[in-house]
Parts: sequence; structure tokens; C-alpha cells
Amino acid sequence: MKSWWIFRMILLGAIYFLVLSLGVMTLWNYLLPNLFNAPAINFLQALGLFALAKILFGGIGPDRWGMGYYARRSAWKRKFEQKWSGMTPEEKENFKRNFKYRCGNWYQQESEMPVEDKINND
Repeated sequence: MKSWWIFRMILLGAIYFLVLSLGVMTLWNYLLPNLFNAPAINFLQALGLFALAKILFGGIGPDRWGMGYYARRSAWKRKFEQKWSGMTPEEKENFKRNFKYRCGNWYQQESEMPVEDKINND
């Protein structure tokens, strides 16, 4: 099952790369010869140009393809859990109340704002 998933991802990546290379070739051949008297390019040259642009401007590696998100998310989660475990019950209640005000009940009136926020906003 996992080998099919890997094969499918490689196939989709190759199709993605080929279609975008075709787009690069089409745009290049439509615009640049007319605007700047540049030579027309073929598909392999467009493929190389797209790969070069991806390396230079888009980067390569797991973070650029979205895999680094999970590592950052889990690091943030561990940091928050450590901070949460070190809080007193009063600090936890204050955090929950402030979070609920800021994110959950955005329609509340200012009279319902937590006391600490009233002091900080004045």
C-alpha cells in the first residue's frame, strides 16, 4: 500500500513538473521573441529553465514542499505543553478566559473584557 502511495506521489510530481515546463515554454515562445527578439526554446530547454528557476527562487527540500510544517507544528505544540504544565490553575483560567474573549467570543462588549485586558488597553 505504501509503495503505491510513493509511486503515485512521484508520478504526480513528474506530471506537475512537465505541465509547468510546458507552460514556461509556451509563455516564453509567445512573449519573449516578440518583445526582446529572444530565440524560441524547445520543451527540454523549458524544462531546464523551470528547474533552474525552482532551485534559485523556490528552493528545494522538505520545508519548501510543505513537509517542514509538521516539524514546526510539533515543536510549537511541545513548547506550549511545557508552558501549560508550568502554569498555576489561576494562570490557566486567566489564559482560557483571555483566549475565549480574543478568539471565541469576538462579539462581546467591552464591559465583558477580562480585567487584565482593560488595564493594558488604557
